[in-house]
Amino acid sequence: MLLTCIVFLALTGCLAPKPEEVIALTWWVTFALDSDQYLALQTIAEGYTEKTGHAVDLVSVPWDDIAPRGFAASRLAIEQESGRGPDVWGPVPHNWTGAFAGQNQVLPLEMNQIQASYQYVGSALQACQFDGKQYALPVLIDSVALIYNRALISDPPTSFEELLDLARDLVDTEHDRWGLVLPLLSQYHTYPFIDGYGGYIFKCERDQCDVGDIGLNNEGAVQGIRFLSDLYVKERLFPEALADRAVMHSHAVRLFTEGKAGMLIDGSWVLPDIRASSVEYGVAVIPKLPGTTDYPRPLTLVQAVFASAHTSHPDEAVDLLNHIASPDSVLAMHDVWGKTPVRRDVLGSADFRESHHASAWSDQATIGVPLPNVPELDYVWTPWARALDEAIPGLTPAQDVLDSAVEQIKGYLEDD
Repeated sequence: MLLTCIVFLALTGCLAPKPEEVIALTWWVTFALDSDQYLALQTIAEGYTEKTGHAVDLVSVPWDDIAPRGFAASRLAIEQESGRGPDVWGPVPHNWTGAFAGQNQVLPLEMNQIQASYQYVGSALQACQFDGKQYALPVLIDSVALIYNRALISDPPTSFEELLDLARDLVDTEHDRWGLVLPLLSQYHTYPFIDGYGGYIFKCERDQCDVGDIGLNNEGAVQGIRFLSDLYVKERLFPEALADRAVMHSHAVRLFTEGKAGMLIDGSWVLPDIRASSVEYGVAVIPKLPGTTDYPRPLTLVQAVFASAHTSHPDEAVDLLNHIASPDSVLAMHDVWGKTPVRRDVLGSADFRESHHASAWSDQATIGVPLPNVPELDYVWTPWARALDEAIPGLTPAQDVLDSAVEQIKGYLEDD
């Protein structure tokens, strides 16, 4: 009788179904457990679990555990090789894409795997490509912009000539008051002056960069650095501390938050300090430089999420990426980071556009040029910084010191 029942159940398919596999995904992030960023990402992870039933283990790791390290293997690479690495990681800077792809660490994405791919700002999606392949999903974008004190400047300048007139009128060295402040030796903060006159780092078209074509010493780059140097050396438009690498960042922000500066060129990362002050501020696009017809393009840095090429659950890992990059998730990150979302459906929403600051940051980031996502970028930073140290204070002619920097960069590339 028992045998008959077993045969009947088997033939009719009535045996108990096999339990579904329990999938657990690991997501590495670079934020401390008690940070607002981690808590926001934890909420996003919990939302994915609620939606799919897949567990997500959100793991906080040091920045250097994920960051590419040239020829030295990062902890991420070592863990991936051993089969213990994360299924996804990020948000991290998009310019790591080339290094991740070159070391076969990341899972390439097909466009049909990206939900509502048409909603992404094209330049942000493109920033996460390498050699014609999509390797990550962008979530936020950031750049420097013009931040102004509404008590000193009612409306932002629409031309750089107007900006300089406002800045000159506000300078009062006796009372340590200034019209415009920025860290003068910072590559990020001075790049709009280089780009505005036609300079560039590497010549890039879409996701292809010619690292042999370096534009940091071309005529436009030299003109931009000379222009900024003249404002500092000849016009004395900036305090000396802004040309001191040790204090230039903090000093620029302090002058603005104390109400001693009318305008500040800086990124959204300084907003917590400004909001903690009594300064009522506005944000605007950096105006066109004198004698130019196009807006200067600041370097933009896209925050992106990646799926591991070594994951045991590629479909679910990609699904998690789409969830992290969804409108609700991106808005949650924007609320904490203050960086600009890269989705058109978010940027075009009424709530977002009603925020003057959010709209201005979006306009500035859209104008910007993505930081080249090639590993060779690592060789650029130090020679470039040394050139600014010499050129901005007028210690060495801009052309000479930029020529020297480019020759040094080329030497590094030849030795690689």
